[in-house]
Amino acid sequence: MKTLNMTAETQQTLLGRCRLAAAALLSVALAGAVGVAAAQANRDIEVDPPGRVGRISDVIGQVQLFHPNAGEWANADRNRPVTGGDRLATEANGRAELRIGSTTVRLDGATELEVLRIDDARIELQLHAGTASVRLRSREA
Repeated sequence: MKTLNMTAETQQTLLGRCRLAAAALLSVALAGAVGVAAAQANRDIEVDPPGRVGRISDVIGQVQLFHPNAGEWANADRNRPVTGGDRLATEANGRAELRIGSTTVRLDGATELEVLRIDDARIELQLHAGTASVRLRSREA
C-alpha cells in the first residue's frame, strides 16, 4: 500500500478545486432542471387547448379570418373555432356572426374585429373598424 504525503497547502488547493467542481456540477444540474421544467411548461401550454372558444356561426359575402399561428388571412368558414389572437374582417358586402357561449357578436360590412381574450373569466374584443353589435343572454356569458 502506498502512502500519499501532502502538505497542508496542497490539501487546501485540492479541497478548493473539489469545492469548485462540486459547485459547477450543482450549477449545471440546477440549470438542467430549470430548463426541463420550462420546456415541460411550454409543452403543456402548447398542448392544452383553450378552455373556452367561440365559433363563426354565420358568414355572408366576403369574410376573412386571420389566425396568428397561420400568419395570413384566409376565408372564414362557418363553424370554425375562434380563440384569442384571431381577427375577423368583413368586406363591404360581407356579414359575420360569432358565438361565444350565449353571447352573439354580429359584424356589419367593412368591419374588423380582434379577439383579444376568451376564457372562463371574460371575453375581450377590440373593434378596429366598422360596426359590431353584441347580445349578452346571461351575465355568465
